[in-house]
Amino acid sequence: MTHPSSEENNMKQAWQSQPTEGVRMSIAEVHAKASTFQSKIFWRNLREYAAAAIVVLFFGYRFAYTADPFIRAGMALIVAGTCYLVWQLHVRGSSRELPQEAGLSSSIDFQRTQLIRQRDMLANIWSWYLGPLLPGMVVLMAAVGHATVGRVPHAWLFTAIYIGVIVVVFGAIDQLNRRAARSLQRQIDELDDASR
Repeated sequence: MTHPSSEENNMKQAWQSQPTEGVRMSIAEVHAKASTFQSKIFWRNLREYAAAAIVVLFFGYRFAYTADPFIRAGMALIVAGTCYLVWQLHVRGSSRELPQEAGLSSSIDFQRTQLIRQRDMLANIWSWYLGPLLPGMVVLMAAVGHATVGRVPHAWLFTAIYIGVIVVVFGAIDQLNRRAARSLQRQIDELDDASR
């Protein structure tokens, strides 16, 4: 029978004397929350990728069959903006899996980092999602408006209505993402409270 050395005893005592009062969440709870969060991010990104594929296919197809160079330029810019936002979504917002062997403290730190990452991405939606789409939409709207003047009654009125709809839709997307960012901040605060 071997007796533990004094170094092993010291390590055991140090481990057992670590403060645990502040942790109000079990490792199973952290892993469950992380798993649910990862699943939400995965499905959100999948929906965004599918929508982007539809946009690229639609405007790519229309580009091939449109003769007007300005309309084609607008479509090409929309396709480029869509590809850029997909890349940014992958870089900024892809789902990352919590290492199963992580302890409670490192699991909480990992989940907190992922929540912050997603919060910051959603709070800056104009810089990587909405903003890259604007040049193509502006060029396309102006080109369509110009091409239809004189041939379609009240063409500029229709263009103005279209612009208004885009502004409303972009504003709604911005507000939804800001609300989601605030929700993530609340989750971060709850995680901080649970680990104090």
